[in-house]
Amino acid sequence: MAGRKITKELSEEEKKGMPLYSIGVVSELLGTTDQTLRLYEKHGLITPARRNKNRFYSENDIKWLRCVRDLIHVKKISI
Repeated sequence: MAGRKITKELSEEEKKGMPLYSIGVVSELLGTTDQTLRLYEKHGLITPARRNKNRFYSENDIKWLRCVRDLIHVKKISI
């Protein structure tokens, strides 16, 4: 047993919070552009995780971005 690493399975909430999706993948999922996501970040609407200089988004981030896009495009709220 010496040297064996014990790992626990992540909860569903922990999994949803893991930043796994690149900006290109997220922009495709949302039907927007990378530049739009960078603009949201500039305005403080989202703070993606960073690895080196790359942005990564979690499922929770994507859910939030869908809400943001709904507010902007359906409810006509200005950023």
